Amino acid sequence: MSETSTRTQSPWPTFVVTAIAAYISTLDLSIVNVAFAEIAADFPDVSRGTISWVVTAYSILYGSLLVVFGRLADRIGRKKLFQIGSLLFLTGSVLCAVAPTMGMLIAGRAVQGVGGAIMTPASLGLLLSVFSLERRSQAVAWNGAIGALGVASGPTLGAFFIDAFGWRSAFWINVPICLIVVLLAAKFVKETPRVDSPRPDIGASVFVTLSVASLV
Repeated sequence: MSETSTRTQSPWPTFVVTAIAAYISTLDLSIVNVAFAEIAADFPDVSRGTISWVVTAYSILYGSLLVVFGRLADRIGRKKLFQIGSLLFLTGSVLCAVAPTMGMLIAGRAVQGVGGAIMTPASLGLLLSVFSLERRSQAVAWNGAIGALGVASGPTLGAFFIDAFGWRSAFWINVPICLIVVLLAAKFVKETPRVDSPRPDIGASVFVTLSVASLV
């Protein structure tokens, strides 16, 4: 399927799917911050420094793996990788929501971070593939604005859900949204042609991730 034939379809279903993905991946950068005190109360024997990894694990993995997964999406298919990332994000959210221990909670956040790092560049690639050249910058700007809204609304939404339903609801909220994203992507999003680009430097990415984690 060529890029031209991809654009014969309406771009808006793809835009909606990628916009939702952009929102939830950035929402989780900030929504958990307001749950810190409640999480600490549920795990009184865990130090504050250890609990801070609930926030940090997501941020480090999300930020350090974006470029690698963006390159990988070009090589193996953006829709395919987007769906993998969405399912990983869903899995991480469930792990966090049911976590009986701090170790499992941090591991769930790490899985979320990897899922978000996969979804974001893959969704951007899907977005670029369905909009014409003259409308791409506008579509990307809208997508970026929705992502910024996720960061901005995280504390407010987090405070509401945590006050009403407890800190685990900050993770449960992602589950139906991720399910909707996966179903909509399967039905409405078209796969993009694979690009024979150089292999991503996974080793360097792992090194950067471990280096940042060590500094933190």
